[in-house]
Amino acid sequence: MMFFSKIIFSNKALSRITRHLVFWLVYTTFFYLQSLTPEVVTVLYHSNAFYVAWVSVYCYLPACIFSVYVFLYFLLPAYLQKKKFMQFFIAAFLLYALFNLVNYFMAVLFFKKTCNCDIATLKPITVFGYGNNNAFLAIAIGCFAAGIKFVKEWYLQRKQVLEMENERIKTELQTLKTSIQPDFLFQSLKSLKKNMENGFPESAKMILQLSDVLSYLLYDCNAEFISLYQELSAVKQYILFEENKTGYHFFININLKEELKKFSVVPSVLLSFLQDCFINLNNNDEKQLRIHVECSLQTNELFFLFSVSEIKKMKLSCSFPDEIINNFKSRLEKFYASKCLLKTNFQDSLMEISLRLILSESAALNKAEQPEYEATV
Repeated sequence: MMFFSKIIFSNKALSRITRHLVFWLVYTTFFYLQSLTPEVVTVLYHSNAFYVAWVSVYCYLPACIFSVYVFLYFLLPAYLQKKKFMQFFIAAFLLYALFNLVNYFMAVLFFKKTCNCDIATLKPITVFGYGNNNAFLAIAIGCFAAGIKFVKEWYLQRKQVLEMENERIKTELQTLKTSIQPDFLFQSLKSLKKNMENGFPESAKMILQLSDVLSYLLYDCNAEFISLYQELSAVKQYILFEENKTGYHFFININLKEELKKFSVVPSVLLSFLQDCFINLNNNDEKQLRIHVECSLQTNELFFLFSVSEIKKMKLSCSFPDEIINNFKSRLEKFYASKCLLKTNFQDSLMEISLRLILSESAALNKAEQPEYEATV
């Protein structure tokens, strides 16, 4: 398969010559075989049908060859690819008229070589008929060759677009990962230093939690897809780290089950959202917050809930920027298209964000096999 793919799609001189030679070998064989008809024998009063077929080939094939390369290197790039359809049809008609003229004289030559009769007795309309049939065949093979090249170039452009899209997603993931680390590291190390100086008993546990999260960011996130188990493990370690660091009232419900390993997710999407949220919350002077984080899996659907309630009844929606929600929504749409349903609920003292995400068991997200939601906020 690799050999044939190279021959078909490569622009190297040897590959181009090879595929052109194969094309003309196949077409010449077809042209020769279609000339072996009972009509050749009965009408031309000649029993040597194989000889007649070869005469037909060298009389009419040159027009076909000329037609193919005019279509490939002039009509296709000059008119079709620029969507100048009227000019294309006019040029094709003029080419058809030219082939009728040329093939009229080639038909005379054909009859001279094959007909056991007086050529002068042949009616001009008969000669013109043979020339016209082969002129039409020349135009048809030119259109066919142009169609092959058009489809080939469309396929290569489509392949390039998909490769660029994959590169864009990889770049987006890498940017996402690198954008997480600076703020996260600065705040985390600052908090660790403070806790260790104050003799906080959970400092050792926080170091291990921070190590797990950094390991995930530095190594696991390099893959295009990771298991849901890895993502939720990192999310849980991060939330536990924030719990020890901030002193908020946390309720965490994330069960790390073996079945989570069957499903693939794009790395860092959930983690980056949580980090954006906590960076914003940590800048708030109000420290009496209740934070609820819950993840559950039902069949192939992940349910994620993040809510923050404020004991002193301050309006959280006033201090929580829309940019965080919009960034989260944008990432979901980029990586999951219509496989997610995002909802937000802002009240005076409550902020609730819920996500319903359809997962794939393979290493890639298969859009055709999954039901779809609309990402809404």
